[in-house]
Amino acid sequence: MKTTVSIQSMDELDALKNAGASGIMVGLKGFQSGCDGVFSMDEIKTLKEKCDEKNLDVMVMMNRLYFDEELNDVHEAVQKALSLGCRILYCDPAVYLSAVREKRVDQLVYDSSTLMCNSLDVQLMQDLGLDGVVLSREITLEEICTIARKTKGKTIVQAYGYQVMAHSKRHFLRNYMKEIKKDLELENLRDLSLIETTRTGRMPILEEKDGCRIYTDIILCAVKELDAMKESGVKELLLDGLFIDRGEYVSCVKAFNDALCGEDAEALYAEMRNRNEAYGEGYMYTKTNLLKMEGEGR
Repeated sequence: MKTTVSIQSMDELDALKNAGASGIMVGLKGFQSGCDGVFSMDEIKTLKEKCDEKNLDVMVMMNRLYFDEELNDVHEAVQKALSLGCRILYCDPAVYLSAVREKRVDQLVYDSSTLMCNSLDVQLMQDLGLDGVVLSREITLEEICTIARKTKGKTIVQAYGYQVMAHSKRHFLRNYMKEIKKDLELENLRDLSLIETTRTGRMPILEEKDGCRIYTDIILCAVKELDAMKESGVKELLLDGLFIDRGEYVSCVKAFNDALCGEDAEALYAEMRNRNEAYGEGYMYTKTNLLKMEGEGR
């Protein structure tokens, strides 16, 4: 099973390669949303050369929606990224149509964040000839395994990292600063968090050009679930280091790869929880919506 990890700097490549990573994912500046590391196209070209030397795959994240006035730039960016030999993680059909023009749809990875919740939808996208499809972050382990068994293409799962709780085009932080008359520029900062009055956990918040994202206070850590996912046919894991201390992140990448190599996953998970109680199972065993049965109370 392949593990694709995020980087903030090219200086991290050796450490992550030694930890067992098989691929790297980075956001393309101006075309990304909520990415751990953001690189220009020139930097990605250099990154790809370095990764080729280390036998690491590169996936460029163009994971937001685009407006009409951006479409020419989107096509040019897709053309350049594909010509470098990079995969592209996308959600907007404009990226797919650009790849069709280049006859390189097999370098695309579709990630709608929340929509890929059943095998029919996933198979529909896989039948387009894509490299892979990322399953919804809000489905259970049982649902993940069912989809992986029923579909024929490559299924991909986020197995580590903070998960988006809310995403809005509104710039909450900018508007709040304006309301309280504070002249603070908070866009693109990755060390901000919220604490609700009824909770103790910190929820990271990230505001970018395309809006604002609030993340859960739990860090998904599905290391115990790897055997089940692997046996069902999941082919690739995304390990997202956004908001994570870099030393801790490398340790966690190594733990995932140790588990894939046969080490005790329960013990590895316990060790990670000892370091940070924020690690948890996310939605692996909890449905995000419940169906009220006939005869049940309000």
